[in-house]
Amino acid sequence: MGVTWDESNFRSAINRNDTRVALLFLQGGMDWKVSWTEQALSADYDDVLELLLRYHPQMVEQKPCRRFINTLSHAMSNGER
Repeated sequence: MGVTWDESNFRSAINRNDTRVALLFLQGGMDWKVSWTEQALSADYDDVLELLLRYHPQMVEQKPCRRFINTLSHAMSNGER
């Protein structure tokens, strides 16, 4: 399988719930950020989210909880579930 090694392709795999490709990036050691999960969260892509949580040591984002809370608050104020 030919997959270009870059953040854009990793994020795209997360956004389409492609656990096979996401796993390749994670096993290869690529870091990820909570902010990349916003679309997957809103689409209820539990498979890819669970995969990311298994690789939580590779999550590198300053103050991820604050950013997630701000994103969630913004979505709720816009009427999203």
